[in-house]
Amino acid sequence: MRSFLVVSEVALSVTLLVGAALLARSLYRMHQERLGFEPRGIVTFSTPPARRYREGSDYWRFESAVLAKLPLMPGVRSVATVSTLPLTSQSNFPAQEQGHPEHSIGGMEIRIVSAAYFETMGIPIRQGRSFGAEDTETSPPAILVNETVARRWWPGSNWAGTHVLMGWMNGRNLGLMDDRPREVVGVAGDTKRRLPEGPAAAHHLPAGVAGSVVRRRHELVVRGGNSAEFAEPGPVGSCGG
Repeated sequence: MRSFLVVSEVALSVTLLVGAALLARSLYRMHQERLGFEPRGIVTFSTPPARRYREGSDYWRFESAVLAKLPLMPGVRSVATVSTLPLTSQSNFPAQEQGHPEHSIGGMEIRIVSAAYFETMGIPIRQGRSFGAEDTETSPPAILVNETVARRWWPGSNWAGTHVLMGWMNGRNLGLMDDRPREVVGVAGDTKRRLPEGPAAAHHLPAGVAGSVVRRRHELVVRGGNSAEFAEPGPVGSCGG
């Protein structure tokens, strides 16, 4: 009986050691995972649900007020907003390149972002430009694709001058949103949708002129030199919400 107990204890110990080693290996691999953005120094939080606002323009006015107030807090370096943060959830929407129904993706990730989103998140713009002051209600609708889309739709060719139709699939308008062609103005770096999966195909629209896209809520992204410094509550003032 004594020998049996000793053997059982050794076997259990070995099992626990192996499990701990595998867990440590998994944690190390997750820590080394390339996310496509720089998470250090970032604090995120959500704005109220969009149902409080009848029009998308009302929601954007509220967000603009928040974006104007947050940089006044100590330690804040940049602020941005995005409809769906990487590694949190998915927001699928069909999309097609105009004139090329074979270039259709039903599970396209759509992210509505403010102009400073890519800079604040540390996401590189691989080609073209980011959103800026030139993207207004009167300018041609613009869109950024990520590297996954560029490789899938234009391998070895130039994306310049191409347009994307949101809410289209295989040459059919599904009636999910306005069907204005949106000009591709740049290619952003890939980001992970979830771990351990690879990056998903994604499009980005400018928040102020996103049109009739359904916007459930938005995430605020704040980058600072010291997270603890600007994460403390303080007198930011009314944001108009």
